[in-house]
Order: sequence, then C-alpha cells, then structure tokens
Amino acid sequence: TSRGTLDFFEEKPAGRGVKGHISCLELDQQGEPVVGSKRIVLSECFHLSYPFVFFYREQYWMIPEAAASRGVHLYRSKQFPDDWILEKTILEDVQIYDATLIEWKETWYLFGSQKNSIHTSPHTSLCIYYTDDPLAGEWKAHPMNPIYQDVRVSRPAGSFFTYNGKLIRPAQNCAPVYGYGIQFFEVEELTPLLYRERLIHSIEPNWDPSIRAVHTYNQTTGSYLLDAQVRLPFYKL
Repeated sequence: TSRGTLDFFEEKPAGRGVKGHISCLELDQQGEPVVGSKRIVLSECFHLSYPFVFFYREQYWMIPEAAASRGVHLYRSKQFPDDWILEKTILEDVQIYDATLIEWKETWYLFGSQKNSIHTSPHTSLCIYYTDDPLAGEWKAHPMNPIYQDVRVSRPAGSFFTYNGKLIRPAQNCAPVYGYGIQFFEVEELTPLLYRERLIHSIEPNWDPSIRAVHTYNQTTGSYLLDAQVRLPFYKL
C-alpha cells in the first residue's frame, strides 16, 4: 500500500476448541503496526492458518492452511485485502499443512507437509504437487513423494525467495518441538520428475532468552518478517 506493507496472519483467540481465522494488519514504513488497521479477512467453520497470498492474472489469491477440512482451498479476492470468496478446492481428501506455491520454469509447484494417517505427525512428510495452471490445471503428485520423512525439514516455513540468483526454500525445524527453528535450503533441481536441494543456513532461538521458537520467515521489498514464540511472565492470582 502507499503507507506500508500488509501482513496476513493466523489469529486464534484463547480458549479450548476455538478455531483460528485469517486476519490482516498494515505495517508502516518503519515496520510498526498501524493502529486500528487489524481486522479479520477470512473465517470458516474449520481452523485456518498460514495464509499463502499470491498475485496471478491481475488478481490476488489465497491458500490458507485448512487441513482440518481435509482439503486445499483456493480463495479469490473480490476486494483486496478484505473480501475473499472460495474459488475452488484444488486438492480433496488430503491433509496438507502450510501449502506454499512457487512458479518455476513455467510450472507451478505446491509444497506442503502431508499427514497420511491419524498415527503420523503433520510435520514429518514433505510432498510436492505440480500443475501448468494454478487456477484451472490438475494438481499432480510428484513421483518422488514423500520428498522427506523428517520433522526437521518437511514443514514449510514461508514463501520461496531468491538470494544471489538462487532459489531458497524455508523449512521449519520441528525438533525438539513444533516450529523450533528455520532451515534454509538452496533448490538445486526442481522439475515434475526430480527434486534436489541442499542446506545452506539455519536460524535457532538462541539470540534472546525470552524466545522459545522461531516459526516462519517471509520477505518482501525492503521488509523481512519472522515470527517467534516468546516466554511471557506468569502471574499466579
């Protein structure tokens, strides 16, 4: 926007059984929240988190994490950033967490951690799907799925980005706990048949004793956003 950057995020009120929704707020040029700008932009009857927002064909789109619904849903913005409607379900009868898209060499890829049974962790299996058109195309499973079965590298931690001409994939390190740290991988090969990457950097919550975990990393022009779990004082009444 003319004033700063829009930040979409999961907001989950306190309380048992309360589902999360997607909210939005504006950050000013100094990266500070603009007072009064926070509002709910998408709510469903199931839990939502990890809003992946992208711009394609002169339109804004969003894929939030909605694994509780057993589907991956594509929403279209009628009036950005507040008004979103369900366009289609692009994957059905599957639990995928933190779906993250990247267009690479004229093919679209969806990365996400996939829970295959009630006995498996949602952080363990990295799977890839691909298509030639994210709106109308059929999403096909990558033949190398699962790419990993490892809680340290499988769950996405934010959008892909380029650094020194290299494509970088942020991944959550969910050991010893969920969202403990972030690992950055340089993508060396990404095609509908092959995937290869190498670890180049890690972030752990070791620079401040109040921080317990660092969960996601995203960047846009001039802005870098990292969220963290912070220890708060406990007062017993």
